[in-house]
Amino acid sequence: MRLSLRLILTFVVVISITAALVMVLANRIINVQFNNLVLNNGVLYARRMMPVVARYYERHNNSWKGIDLAISKLEETLQNNGSTLSPGEGQLLDTMLREDRLILLDNLGNVVLDTRPEEALPRLTTNVVKNGVPVLTITRQRIGTLITSSIAGTLTQPQAAFLSEINLWMMLAAVLIILAVSVASVFIANTILAPVRSLAKAAHKVAGGDYTQKLPVKTNDELGDMAATFNTMVSQLEEQHELRRRAMADVAHELRTPLSVLQVELEGMEDGLTPATPETARSLQVEVAHLNHLVEDLRMLSLVEAHEFSLDLALINIQGVIMDVVERMKESASAKGISLNTHILNDQLSVMGDSQRLAQVLINLVSNALQHTPGGGQVTVGGRVAQNWVQVWVRDSGVGIPAADLPHIFERFYRSDKSRSRAQGGSGLGLAIAKSLVEAHGGKIWAESVEGEGASLIFVLPIRTDAAQTTGK
Repeated sequence: MRLSLRLILTFVVVISITAALVMVLANRIINVQFNNLVLNNGVLYARRMMPVVARYYERHNNSWKGIDLAISKLEETLQNNGSTLSPGEGQLLDTMLREDRLILLDNLGNVVLDTRPEEALPRLTTNVVKNGVPVLTITRQRIGTLITSSIAGTLTQPQAAFLSEINLWMMLAAVLIILAVSVASVFIANTILAPVRSLAKAAHKVAGGDYTQKLPVKTNDELGDMAATFNTMVSQLEEQHELRRRAMADVAHELRTPLSVLQVELEGMEDGLTPATPETARSLQVEVAHLNHLVEDLRMLSLVEAHEFSLDLALINIQGVIMDVVERMKESASAKGISLNTHILNDQLSVMGDSQRLAQVLINLVSNALQHTPGGGQVTVGGRVAQNWVQVWVRDSGVGIPAADLPHIFERFYRSDKSRSRAQGGSGLGLAIAKSLVEAHGGKIWAESVEGEGASLIFVLPIRTDAAQTTGK
């Protein structure tokens, strides 16, 4: 069953049940209240008739004989018995007498008057008699009890017709409510499902590779959030698709040059054009080493981004890692005529981290700084405590990074100087690997630079002082 049909049926069933309950309760309330009203009217009618029958009893020597004939001629009875009722009240009683049934019981409970003897006598229970109106003489002597059909719980024909009409209108109202709800539920279901259908249609196109699909955000509710989330997801998918495409192109581009060099050299040696000398072998080894380095960097980057590597976490003082990396890189710096220094502002730079991975981060950052610093320049590696973070930076005195390139330098294969050779620029993956490793430690990394005044690559790690937390990830 389609979702739209399920929604429509749900609305109809819920409202139908609600309408049925309301109708049953309303019918019960109306019946009870109407019966109470009829009972009160019956009591009022009996009270108005009580003086008439009481006067008749007294005028006929304390006897009920002939009262049925007298009551059938109410106007005459009122005149003969000298009732204090006005002619208008007499006409009202005459009308009520024709509509309601009047029963008179004597003190022994015998029926001495019944205005409708042709009908079956209602059940005169104790409660019915109790609700009846006592007939009293002038001396307050009880001589009987007046009961109407309303007091006995029997409705007159007009009363029953009125109640039936009320019930009929309530049933018609319930039917109209259900029909209206059915129409409204179709509209509401279509309104709710329209964004869902648009989402399904757009998702189908995205699955086919069309990342230009965007949903309009028309509301500020869950449906609007769904559309906004879908748009964000599509943008990220498009970005990831573009990154994958660029990565494949960059990998192919990076592999093409060393493979071409190897192919040319080997073909030359095969044709006898290139002598197989130690210099030729070293040239081939350089290209093979470059290939190995590129493949290893790609493997490392894929593992880090897929979270498929482990961190051997321990509480370490990163000052030792800085000093060790600087000592290892000094020879490379000296060979380029660059001064490599440290600037540690705090003795205790404690973090929870993997010393080998953090050393790899620093090596990549220092290598990048050495590549961009001309001879005679200097590179400084520093560290300090900044609030709840340990901050480490690598600052060089090179040409700096253009402002347009700052947001992109941690992307794979990105080079601010597109004309630099691979020999000068490395694999183009060092900063991307450094960023992934820092983020895996719960840190952040960024670059600061003023063009022509050098650049600073900075990362921060959360301070950890709990030596008990030494479990790896």
